[in-house]
Amino acid sequence: MTTTENLVLQERERFVDDLIGYMTLDEKLGQLTIARSAQEPGLEAGIAAGRVGGVVRADAPQRLQKLATEHSRLGIPLLLGETWPQETPLSSWALAASWDEDLARQIGATVADRASRSGANCLLGARVAIASTPEAAGGTLLAASQAHLSARLARAIAQGAGRGHHGLGQRILAVLSIEGAGPAALRCGLELARHDDVLGLDCGSLDRDKALYAGYTGLLLSECQRLADILKNQFATTSVRSQAEAAEKAIISGLIGEHEIDGAVRGVLAVKHALGLFRRGERPYGEVADSDLSLRPAEALRRSMVLLRNESGLLPLSPVSDRVLVVGPEDGSGGACADALSRAGIGHSLAPGLALRRGDELWSEPVAGDHLAASLTRDAARRADFVLVALDDRHFTYRAGGQWQQPGQAVMNLLRALSGAGPRLVACVATDQPVDLAEADQHFSAVLHCWGMGPGFEEALSDILSGRDSPQGRMPVTAGRFEFGQGLGYSESVFSALSLTAGPDHLVASLRVRNSGSFAARETVQAYVRDSSGALRLIDFQHVTLGPGEEVPVSFELGLEELGEVGSGHRLELEPGPREILVGKHIGRLLSAQFDISIPLARAMRRQDAGNLRLAV
Repeated sequence: MTTTENLVLQERERFVDDLIGYMTLDEKLGQLTIARSAQEPGLEAGIAAGRVGGVVRADAPQRLQKLATEHSRLGIPLLLGETWPQETPLSSWALAASWDEDLARQIGATVADRASRSGANCLLGARVAIASTPEAAGGTLLAASQAHLSARLARAIAQGAGRGHHGLGQRILAVLSIEGAGPAALRCGLELARHDDVLGLDCGSLDRDKALYAGYTGLLLSECQRLADILKNQFATTSVRSQAEAAEKAIISGLIGEHEIDGAVRGVLAVKHALGLFRRGERPYGEVADSDLSLRPAEALRRSMVLLRNESGLLPLSPVSDRVLVVGPEDGSGGACADALSRAGIGHSLAPGLALRRGDELWSEPVAGDHLAASLTRDAARRADFVLVALDDRHFTYRAGGQWQQPGQAVMNLLRALSGAGPRLVACVATDQPVDLAEADQHFSAVLHCWGMGPGFEEALSDILSGRDSPQGRMPVTAGRFEFGQGLGYSESVFSALSLTAGPDHLVASLRVRNSGSFAARETVQAYVRDSSGALRLIDFQHVTLGPGEEVPVSFELGLEELGEVGSGHRLELEPGPREILVGKHIGRLLSAQFDISIPLARAMRRQDAGNLRLAV
């Protein structure tokens, strides 16, 4: 941390401490109310009395902010919230599949810019899941099965929102909501809490004590809600006449501590200070200037597409190809793939593969006309060099005992018919979530997971199929035969010479990565540790760009954050002893090395970690 940053943090701490010293208990309780509805009766009176900390979806944010800053006793500004939009360029799995922090920052900046234009200074509901099933990822912004990947991308989203270039310099707070209550969710919350560009967290596993241990003193929404719920129950079940009286009784009875209220309020005020809300006159609330932070959907989709198999370098398709058969429904993935090939100048024909369905008939299940449609498609396939099989959500179904959706029986019948026709099959899977190809996998020479068919899909797919761009996505979860971290480019990278060496207070994992192919490569180098349960846990990753034949060294500096485990006290702990560090292309293709962490090294890592923790927001 630089001297200037330290001075800023010290000034913020002094300001917040002084302000809390002037506040009444009623005013402190008001700051815990972050998400008051703009339609709630008595809102304006509460704001003028200093009993409201934040409002969501306000129609007149500038007027409410003026009421708070000019009419309340202490002039504490409001957090003016908007909910994170349901429609984003990528599904939760697709965003995680990008493994791309720059893309996540751009998404955060784009959403924050729109919020700033409406007068908001806070975004709520950026839900992040550590998920290994489709159910656990439902409705989230971001979903991955490893906590480190979720935390890295979530932090990048918060960084993008807080860049401070929205409108006339307004910073936007993105409150990251960590789904779940298990060890992985806690680890994700702890990792986010250790970074000073994360200002708002909503994590049920992370209370104020655990957050302070990680150096976090920002807004902890779950803690504010916990205290508010205790007081609400106290108010409803006792004869008190006000929230302040309810709080006094709760403090006397030991339900909550006054230090808990002060700690939560301190986080709210520190965030408002960090956002610049106390600096009146620099920017009229709700007034913004024009800016262009638009994210092209095609760019986002292109960076998330995952090439899972590419036997004999089948992809990219040659621009002189003119005998490609696209198999799929014209009103869905088939038509979209055909459009992508047209954009690339690649000659093709289109066959539906399956018979058209009536309104009550499923595409995953056979119907009477499928046999004839498959026969005609097989004849067309015999005249083609390649067959592009376009699969979207309608082709998949849940099978008994299956965790992920698998191709339905109708698709399996079609693939068996096509496999005997001669040309090699390429799967273009256009589903919002990962799928398990199961028995269908054996029929394909190449598999490209393209995710959902949103705006820009055809442009992005055209760039990938033609080779104008190379796939760079990696699997965010294991689904069927395809493992976490798996993903190919159009070149092959070779990993070698993994070694582990000890620094004074960290461990260094070093290796060499060489591009052995004829295309430029963007490789995602992944580092794992085998934890005490025997499972592999992602602890770091880096992207390296290599020209054909180029070789570069790559190293990872590993300390308590990477090697520690969440202990019985819900804090990161590191015990001396042997550790297995694994580095490679994905969770199933790793180089392994062992290192025995000595007692002095473990102590040095803990001391260094304590010294690196931030002191305030």
